[in-house]
Amino acid sequence: MYLKVPQTVISADSIPRIGCMRKSPAASRKTILALLYGYTLSHVSRPLVVAEELRKRGYDVVFAGSGAALRFPAERGFTVYPLEEIPYETLFGRIRKKRLRFIETDELWRLVTADLRLLTRLSPDLVLSDGRLSARLSTAYLGIPHAAIVNVSSTHHRREPYVPLFGTVSDSRLKARLDVWNLHIEMKVFDLAVPAFRRASRRLGIPGNVGATNCLEGNDLTLLPDLPEYMPSIGLPDTHYYVGPLVPHMHVPRPPWWQEILNHHRAGKRILYCTLGSTGSMKITRPILYLSNNKDWTIIVTTGGRKVSIANCDNVFVSDFIDADEILPITTTIVCHGGNGTIYQCLSHNVPILGIPDIPDQVYNMRRVEALRVGHRIQYSDISSAKSWQTLLERWSRPLSSHLGRATAQARKKSPSRAADLIQGLL
Repeated sequence: MYLKVPQTVISADSIPRIGCMRKSPAASRKTILALLYGYTLSHVSRPLVVAEELRKRGYDVVFAGSGAALRFPAERGFTVYPLEEIPYETLFGRIRKKRLRFIETDELWRLVTADLRLLTRLSPDLVLSDGRLSARLSTAYLGIPHAAIVNVSSTHHRREPYVPLFGTVSDSRLKARLDVWNLHIEMKVFDLAVPAFRRASRRLGIPGNVGATNCLEGNDLTLLPDLPEYMPSIGLPDTHYYVGPLVPHMHVPRPPWWQEILNHHRAGKRILYCTLGSTGSMKITRPILYLSNNKDWTIIVTTGGRKVSIANCDNVFVSDFIDADEILPITTTIVCHGGNGTIYQCLSHNVPILGIPDIPDQVYNMRRVEALRVGHRIQYSDISSAKSWQTLLERWSRPLSSHLGRATAQARKKSPSRAADLIQGLL
């Protein structure tokens, strides 16, 4: 359904010039184009939450990208345009191998030129991006207002480094100063390792400094779908705003075994919810085998649409998707990949988090989860037997009760309006 556009490289001479984007005075309704990375659910669901609020306010919102997750805005009545993108296997294959150079210059240039073709065709009043690596460059070149949704951890304003060099320093003041130095070196190395953004900026003649560390931020507005308690920052400019978690209530059909789950819960069985998200490793499902014969537990696995081979057991139930806000209130513990959306859902329902991260972003998230004592990062050596797995679950099967959980639940209710207010102000 979502085909890639041909990978034709447009020369610099044939790129549309600045000033060609003016709309007809007769156009009264403003159009917002959401450019996103459609292979991962979070990069689709967050702008979708905002788009539904903006549509209520009378704006036309259209989507563009490539990937299976784009079916969700299509199902909600939004127009979706196909747009060339780096395939999931390519991009996340590099990230899982911890390659700093996650995108090549020619790949980024193809994304930029694909953006420019679509932008000149649609002439939007504003672009809202989430995970689109080229959006900041293409919108800056054409002079289109640009807002972006990005987690604090993926900006150059994060307070904590990805590679903490001074984690053992006990003096908090000294550690804070060392972390500033740590962050500076970390970001400098990352920008130097990924020269594609500097090269594309020079080719387009864009002033400023777009690099690997800030490529996902907005030119005019950056919406941070986080809570400062969970994801702290430093040096935020007045274009960056915490809006709260943009986590939708996924109104997907209940699986055929839903009533059976409720019966298990009423009978006093504990519920283990295991989710791969859209970026988690298939290895996450391995621990459930240790509980497949334990009748005290009922196990629910959601695969995100991927094929997972799980032996048939009376207490294991599998579905592509499920409404997390329906299952989490009766969940004892969750096993997940450590994605931001899943973590915020768990926090809002006070469910302990056992995370098996697979990429650096998820490792970073689980460090924050452990720092706040709302969960634990699992090493496979921690669960080498049914007994060790059972011990770990016993430790993390008590409901959380914290200010952070209440703050998360409240912020989720308000975040779509906050984000829409800021975008409306920019327009």
